[in-house]
Amino acid sequence: MRTGTRVHEVFLRLRFDRLFVGSEGTLGIITEIILKISPMPLSHKTALGMFSSLRDAGQAVSDIMHSGIIPSVLEIMDANSIRVLREIRAFLCRMPQP
Repeated sequence: MRTGTRVHEVFLRLRFDRLFVGSEGTLGIITEIILKISPMPLSHKTALGMFSSLRDAGQAVSDIMHSGIIPSVLEIMDANSIRVLREIRAFLCRMPQP
C-alpha cells in the first residue's frame, strides 16, 4: 500500500471481514467502503479537561472540532464510567501475574 506518507502498521492489518457484523441471522453485504487517510501529525499533545456537567464537556468537544484542531481521540467520561474503570483497575492489580 503506497500513500505518499507513512502509515501506521496497525492500519495495514485491519480485518475487513470483521468490520461488518450482523445479528439475529441478518446477512449484510458491504458494497462500498470509503477511507480517508490522513497524514501523520507533526506533534502529539495530551490534555485533560474537567467540567461540571456533560453539557459543558460536550460543548468543549464541539469547540475543539470547530477550531481546526484535528484530535486523534476525544473522550467524555462521566463519574460512573470513571468509577467502573477504577474498580476494574483495582481488580486487575490484585490478579497474579503470568
